[in-house]
Amino acid sequence: MGNAAATVFCMPITVDGVKRTSVDGIVNGVEVRTFVDNLSNQTKNQITLAGVSMALDIAILAVPGLGTTVTSQILCSCSLLFGVGCIFAGTMVQHFGDRMRSVDFAVYYLQKRTAMLVIITSISTSFCVLSVTSSIFGFLQLLDSYPSLLERLKTGSKEEIIHVGELIGKGAAGARGDDTKTLKSAVLDWIPLKGAAIQPPLHRNSKINRGINHKLTGSLLCPAGMDWNDTETKENLRSGEMLVCGDQWPIFLYTHHTFDTEDPWCGLLRSRLLAYKHVFTSPSSVNREPKATRSGNARLHGMNSVTIASIAYVATQVQFALSSSSVFSWTDTTTDSETFYHSLLDLFEDPDESKEVDDLLTLWNRQVFPTSSAAKRPISANSALLKIRLKRMTAKQAASSNIVSS
Repeated sequence: MGNAAATVFCMPITVDGVKRTSVDGIVNGVEVRTFVDNLSNQTKNQITLAGVSMALDIAILAVPGLGTTVTSQILCSCSLLFGVGCIFAGTMVQHFGDRMRSVDFAVYYLQKRTAMLVIITSISTSFCVLSVTSSIFGFLQLLDSYPSLLERLKTGSKEEIIHVGELIGKGAAGARGDDTKTLKSAVLDWIPLKGAAIQPPLHRNSKINRGINHKLTGSLLCPAGMDWNDTETKENLRSGEMLVCGDQWPIFLYTHHTFDTEDPWCGLLRSRLLAYKHVFTSPSSVNREPKATRSGNARLHGMNSVTIASIAYVATQVQFALSSSSVFSWTDTTTDSETFYHSLLDLFEDPDESKEVDDLLTLWNRQVFPTSSAAKRPISANSALLKIRLKRMTAKQAASSNIVSS
């Protein structure tokens, strides 16, 4: 731990270290080699530490419910970016160190470009510090989700700590497997029109006839913007001649399965097929109005508001439930689930889309967590609160008018 701290928080070189490489303006070749060797070793350690930090970030983000809070996502995502920056900068610094073994090159930078030398060799340290710090705070978010976990990690043996990691991984996989299993059957109750039967029938325990090959599931999985009723389009999709990538979102994500080419956000991820309550509250709550007394699975695990990652997760699960794939896999080329999931996250995390994303989160929070502050319910008409707000707004407008007129 001490070595790691020294690697991160100590600058790879100091002005005194530079000065030791020369005496009275004469460069000492032995000191230069020592300086370069130390620089190379510290840079390697920083790259290794950044790699460990990135692995922790990926592990946290991969656990549903733990790495899906906005704060945790931002921290771990930033840590990943800083880690990549550290690796890239460290590689450049090592190359620079190799050049320093040339006497002429070393003399030039040690005597004439000392400040530049300090800056160049400190870049990887800066990225490493930022990466590890962000990763640590992301891990603290994990501990906040499970308060007893910290004590277990502090007092447990090495075997127990490894066991905790395995349990988290198994828990995530188990939860995903349970969602996949229950949605496989439940989705068949939601896709037909009310009172209509699915023709030809689809089996609840087998997915072999689902996907593009069935007219109903095929119409729901058809990429938005394509015409499923066009015979050529339908045949090209079924034959595989027309490949569908994960970022070509299926029409079932849209309200009433209608895509507006002029306004692609219209109805996006507002479809009734996005069974958010099925996954995060309970299967029986899907057709019920939300109640403050119903805690559900989410609240029992400390989840009090809808997150962007959880919406993307549910959409990915429903897409898989409609497909003909029998085993869920992020690398499945049929569903292209990994690209599908991350393309949704990319949209959600785009600052330019923040207003639409906030509106989407508010919509789902009103349905799933109606008592949460994130639900942002409108103020009731003729209420005392509304009258106070209107009075305050009128006073502010009057004050602004007086300032302008003066």
